[in-house]
Amino acid sequence: MAPFKPGRNPTTPDRAEALRRLDKARQVRAAWAELRRRIRAGEVKPRDVLDHPDDHGAGRMTASTFLLSCPAIRSPARDIFLYRARVPRGKRLRSLTLRQREALAELIENPNLRRRS
Repeated sequence: MAPFKPGRNPTTPDRAEALRRLDKARQVRAAWAELRRRIRAGEVKPRDVLDHPDDHGAGRMTASTFLLSCPAIRSPARDIFLYRARVPRGKRLRSLTLRQREALAELIENPNLRRRS
């Protein structure tokens, strides 16, 4: 049996707080998965999420993850889109500038711009 270590008791407030944070993270991941499913199914337009990310619970989602949720966009295309829109891969939707939002929306909505030039 392992010796008792102060602060390691599962009933301490730190443990309870850690469990609450883990539960919150699980809820956020589940909400993002549902949003990605709804985007792929066409129930939610990507433009709406870009324009109002916090309304959809996607404010902290990265632009990279968001693009993979859009229909017909896979990893190679995602990287090209991010490069063309001058958006870093880890940039959160909430912190995108208006120019970056517009550039991503145009690339998503206009299939002709998806081709390499």
